[in-house]
Amino acid sequence: MDFLAISFLFLFIAFPPLAEPGFLTSPDESQVSAVAAQKAIGRQLENFALIDQDGKKFEIKEFFDKPFLITFIYTTCPVICPNLLLAMEGVVQKAGERFGRDFRVITVAFDVENDTPEILKTYGESLTGDFANWKFLTTKSIQAMRDFTRMFGFRYKKAKEGWDHLMLTVAVGKEGIIMANFLTDRYDADEALKAVYLTGPRRPAFYAGLKTFIASSIIAAVIFAALIYFYVLRPLKRKKEIADKTFLNP
Repeated sequence: MDFLAISFLFLFIAFPPLAEPGFLTSPDESQVSAVAAQKAIGRQLENFALIDQDGKKFEIKEFFDKPFLITFIYTTCPVICPNLLLAMEGVVQKAGERFGRDFRVITVAFDVENDTPEILKTYGESLTGDFANWKFLTTKSIQAMRDFTRMFGFRYKKAKEGWDHLMLTVAVGKEGIIMANFLTDRYDADEALKAVYLTGPRRPAFYAGLKTFIASSIIAAVIFAALIYFYVLRPLKRKKEIADKTFLNP
């Protein structure tokens, strides 16, 4: 294995992608998106007007009287969005009578041009019959959706086929404070329910592991420096010494 291959291997170990690949088009984009979502934890949501599955105006503050879980999808998504909703359905089933009594659920469809209220109603009926406690929402315009999703740190962009987007489910506490989030489509129902009952924002795993991240980065930097020395600087130094000896002793 040559010098560059070894170097890139250690750098990849030290700086792994923070979100699963394929949902934004590069590891850098995934990292930026994941960090944006994590920074949103602790944020107070502003009131925002959306449109529900019945075509009626819905203000997000209407759910501020109790916690809610919110996730972001588009209805023609082939795999990831259905997985997100299956995970949410699992949470609702696990909660039993606590669903509606202790917390609610929101699903936001960010493909504004295609995911109309009528489509959301049909889509939602496959998951719930309780639209009072599980809302399926969109907005009047593309820009409005961008403004709304930005509060959660959720990023998405059009792709050749469908959309590239972060896998994101957010736990919002009473008064509209973001308490925690899950950057996966395979989160545990028990963990999601724990997030519903949080009394304060939960420190994200990214920041909780910051010391480990820094330590691994330092180790990688040391190894990288050592590789440069042994594979580049020392051979050059050796060649110079041989050249000097040859010059002095022709």
